[in-house]
Amino acid sequence: MRFRTLFLSCIVALSLVTSTLAGYIGYQLSRGPVENFVLTDQDGQSYDFNNDSNEIIILTFIFTRCPDVCPTITQSMKSVEQLLSPEEREHVTFLSITTDPQYDTPEQLSTFARMNQVNWTHLTGTEQELFPVWSTFGIAVNNQYTDDAEKEFEQDLRSQSILIVNQSGNSNQHMLAFDGWTWTQIFAAQHNILFNASESQYGHYVTSINEKEANETWWWELLIWSQKYQTWIQSEVGIDELDVLDTPHFAWKPSDLNASLVQAPTLTDAASMTVQLTDNDSQYSSIESWNGFASTSSSLLSHGTDVNISQSSFGNYLVSIEGQPTSEQSWWWRLTAWNETNNAWEETQVGMDEVNATTTLAWSPSTLNLSEIPAPLQSGENSEVCSGHGWLMGENETLHCMCDEGY
Repeated sequence: MRFRTLFLSCIVALSLVTSTLAGYIGYQLSRGPVENFVLTDQDGQSYDFNNDSNEIIILTFIFTRCPDVCPTITQSMKSVEQLLSPEEREHVTFLSITTDPQYDTPEQLSTFARMNQVNWTHLTGTEQELFPVWSTFGIAVNNQYTDDAEKEFEQDLRSQSILIVNQSGNSNQHMLAFDGWTWTQIFAAQHNILFNASESQYGHYVTSINEKEANETWWWELLIWSQKYQTWIQSEVGIDELDVLDTPHFAWKPSDLNASLVQAPTLTDAASMTVQLTDNDSQYSSIESWNGFASTSSSLLSHGTDVNISQSSFGNYLVSIEGQPTSEQSWWWRLTAWNETNNAWEETQVGMDEVNATTTLAWSPSTLNLSEIPAPLQSGENSEVCSGHGWLMGENETLHCMCDEGY
């Protein structure tokens, strides 16, 4: 095998500035040639390390369920790639290898790469195929960490909110929503599926879908996807009580239609809704990840805010909130993210589809100075709130202190 230079990125940013590699931050591996390995890329194609790599390799290990450091690593590598001239890029191979093969299918890696707007090779395989590769680079894989990270990510989602600032500088902060009725409306809007429902003391009751009315002989039945049995089962709760973080895939069907006819969801999607109208007519709506579209649409819709989000070739686009701006107005809604280090709002450089939902976000008119956007309300444990003896709960006018025991 020909000699090649390897750079390993685990939790560090790399900086490649010249074709002679005069300056970088990272680890240059002083070792003999790496043994060849063959894995599967995000397109489902076989990737041979010896044959398909260039003489310079920048490699990292990630897993797509990672809520924090993995997207950061990917963006750091992206910034390195952007520093290279076209001539330099021809001599460099970028690789990302998963540490979570059970979840990271080629399709999931493809989604991850697309969300991060990178096009280099992302590799997966069986655990038996990956273990020698992990060992070669000194990567210790603990599956429990993935589970813990996923739980932490869910907790972050449940505590997250969106700040909306109008042209006058007045603001409202809304928590994200995960109830099934909110997400039924979001998914229905994606494909113009018409839902009609009535409200009772038990919550929303779907009366028709695409003008197909339930009657005394059948009703619209709510199903949930069972991870344990890998099949659809009847929901034990109504749509208002359904939690899409706990039960991300749900479906609607006529009660007299066999559940086996309902198509299975794409399990790599973060959440989805299937509507089975007849035995051969169904519609499927989903989100690939918990992103800024998910947080924006759920938080506003659940609070009765009139929000118009359109889809384009560039992804979801926020058109208006409460009818603003009108067609006669020249401003637009600007998406900003809270920088905790600088305690300041910064305009995002990507659209809402590319922003993680755990990021503290604000929408404000493009004419408003960033310094005029109020800081987000604090939540959780914080020494600066509740005199250091509690935490904040609720939002806007319902925001209040929950005191620690004894206070």
